[in-house]
Amino acid sequence: MRAAQICLLLLTTLSGCASTGQPQRFWGQVAYGLLPFAERTDPGYAALARSGTPTLHAKPESGAPQVLRFAARQAEDETLWVGADGSGFTFKDGILVATRGVGADLMSSDVSQLRELLQAGRSGIAERFHSVLDGQGQVVLKSYVCTVTVRGETGQEDCSGLNETFINTYRIAPGSGSVLSSRQKTGNGAYDFGPPEIQGAAMPVKETP
Repeated sequence: MRAAQICLLLLTTLSGCASTGQPQRFWGQVAYGLLPFAERTDPGYAALARSGTPTLHAKPESGAPQVLRFAARQAEDETLWVGADGSGFTFKDGILVATRGVGADLMSSDVSQLRELLQAGRSGIAERFHSVLDGQGQVVLKSYVCTVTVRGETGQEDCSGLNETFINTYRIAPGSGSVLSSRQKTGNGAYDFGPPEIQGAAMPVKETP
């Protein structure tokens, strides 16, 4: 009931400001923040959905699953996928290398040693390096030593850092070592990703994120 009253008040205010652009935009932003039940779709995501770009399922540890849309192929063959809420996930051969808008964002990372092991289809030790955004908006550098175990089409990465440990798991394509689906750490938890799909069918291995 209270939410409905707030909604009605905001709509009344918006109608009263219709003749002036700036107040209307301001109250629109206020309404967006006060109405968590309202559907929030990023305009860029909506455009990608209309154009039918490939999709990638992403399921966080807590919260609702979402469908990511392929947005761009970036430098060094990295691919950017975006969510309806405007969040962003960047992958290289299916390995997550950056996030935006998911909390404690992974600003960038070096996962080259892991990538080499997965592509070679062999186990070993790999170091990975993260630049992470902390709660004060500062970039913090973190490093991890990871034990990578590859068995056929599956891989597991057990990582230990100064103050934390985590485990990533991968389903990899035979031959290329590209990641088809995975469970990978993000800043505030982990996500299950994949596999990517295009026009209702699985994407070719070369197009994996």
